[in-house]
Amino acid sequence: MQLSIIIPAYNEENRLALTLDRIFEYLAVHYQGDYEVIIADDGSTDRTVEIVAAYMKRHPELRLLKFAANRGRGAAVRSAVSEAKGDFILETDADGSTNEHAIIAFLSYLAKHQDTDVLVGSRNIEGSRVLSPQPVLRVMLGYAFLFLAKFLYGWPLVDRQNRFKMFRREAAFDIFRCQKDNGFLAEAEIVYIAEKRGWQVKELPILWTEYKGSHVRPFRDSWRSLIGMFQILLRSHRGEYSQNISVSQKPKAEAAAKNEFVSVLITGGCGFIGSNFVRYFYHNHPRAKIVNLDLLTYAGNIANLRDLQDLESLLPEARRRYSFVQGDICDPQLLEELFAKNHFDLVVHFAAESHVDRSIFNMGDFVRTNIEGTRILAETARRHAIKRFVNISTDEVYGSIKDGYASEEWTLRPSNPYSASKAGADLLVQAYIRTHDLPAIIIRGSNNYGPFQYPEKLIPLAITNLLEGKKIPVHGYGIHVRSWLHVLDFCRAIDAIASGNPQHRIYNVAGEEKTNHDVLELIARYLGKSLADHRFHVNDRPGADHRYAVDAIRLEKEFGKLSMHQPFEQQIGKIVQWYIDNADWWREIRLKEGFTRAYERQSKGQWS
Repeated sequence: MQLSIIIPAYNEENRLALTLDRIFEYLAVHYQGDYEVIIADDGSTDRTVEIVAAYMKRHPELRLLKFAANRGRGAAVRSAVSEAKGDFILETDADGSTNEHAIIAFLSYLAKHQDTDVLVGSRNIEGSRVLSPQPVLRVMLGYAFLFLAKFLYGWPLVDRQNRFKMFRREAAFDIFRCQKDNGFLAEAEIVYIAEKRGWQVKELPILWTEYKGSHVRPFRDSWRSLIGMFQILLRSHRGEYSQNISVSQKPKAEAAAKNEFVSVLITGGCGFIGSNFVRYFYHNHPRAKIVNLDLLTYAGNIANLRDLQDLESLLPEARRRYSFVQGDICDPQLLEELFAKNHFDLVVHFAAESHVDRSIFNMGDFVRTNIEGTRILAETARRHAIKRFVNISTDEVYGSIKDGYASEEWTLRPSNPYSASKAGADLLVQAYIRTHDLPAIIIRGSNNYGPFQYPEKLIPLAITNLLEGKKIPVHGYGIHVRSWLHVLDFCRAIDAIASGNPQHRIYNVAGEEKTNHDVLELIARYLGKSLADHRFHVNDRPGADHRYAVDAIRLEKEFGKLSMHQPFEQQIGKIVQWYIDNADWWREIRLKEGFTRAYERQSKGQWS
């Protein structure tokens, strides 16, 4: 977790030093994460800049943004927000009027409350203290102004106009992109925009101290504030603030301490699980730059991340964090160039040939990509001293489990060329751990389901066939048992493990056990069809595994019970609806030769 503290300053030579001392001393004791303090000097004519320069020599976390002219507090904060790097952005004053304990209180609240995007400090609480009396005229005009604000807008500005707020990163960027008021109503406009655009705002009580000596001009300040209110009203009437924010754009903080990565390589990021993870990681790690390396074989689809590419295209080039590279993990020269250029600190390795049926027909591709590709990637990561290497594996390496559940220590007994190649990759990674101390982790997931799954796999094949009025080919009697795991639950588990502090470990990630027949029944029922009328049975795969079942107790013990989606029976309807709503996506795939040729064999049960 990284924190950015923004302090706008204008002629603050008498108060800024004390404020900085308090912040640095407090964070040194109470905060274990990375942080930066940004002073946005708005054209000071006194010694403010000299004081900041002196502090920067002792505090490398301090930065100075200097502007030639006084443009107003709102403009200064807006500029600083655009430069901030933190997951959380705090805006406060240079006069130290806010108790520094509020910093950690606000961080803790956001970490525990995923639905809150903006926190506002309320000073109207018992315990807030005013150390020096305010001018009577200022008090009278101030209350008159607050009455007008409430009458005209219904705003409780007495709680919301103060200058201590904390934002999640994406909320801050969105709000300040729309914020226009640079003067006395800037603080109120920020909260008004936040609520208009769908961000959740919460008020928290904080201790507040007023200091005598601020340059207050009651008549001027009140008049400017009144003008500012009517300007905000006019902008609101024009609809300049209204726009709902997609929930998927809202970053979620984790309560536990995490490793934060700056430069990330995700291989196979255009595939089913890979694309969902790229999107998840992008929105949940707002500091990370992501390189997606994918060869775009038959299952890799650049359209899987079109929404992310569209979002990136709207950002200035300096703020773009996602890039795609088409290439092969078996190409050592390409990998060397990417590692040298990007200095990756995390590699998440999804790239693989992954369909059991295809491995029976063409074992060579599986050996090359899954084993040799993993070796080349691990070797490159070793030479570049990568901070963390995550190898994405499968529960199929354990083979068929008749009774009980396979723990991470079970003997690997793969039954087909696909699972054998993944087991080989696992063993290679373990060899790199033992021989070279590669900081690697292996994650073995169950059968994933969800959006963007290539339509040759059971669930999307069944959905799309039923939507096109075709029957579903069923291997054998359809009694194979699989552990079904929503892809976003798997992404969440991968992120927790990668961002945590395990070393040289293996983790199983389990789903919900159901037979293939049970799954097909649920899909047919959702679409109002009889499965008996829309299925046909084909010869089972040679050496087919009857049951995959893993024990995921280690994951829960070390990371706690991760927040999961609803039960499979409730989720499957949403997945069916996704394929209904995205028919253009899968219909284009089903027309391609890479799909039709494999489907013809699969639907006839031809295994030789």
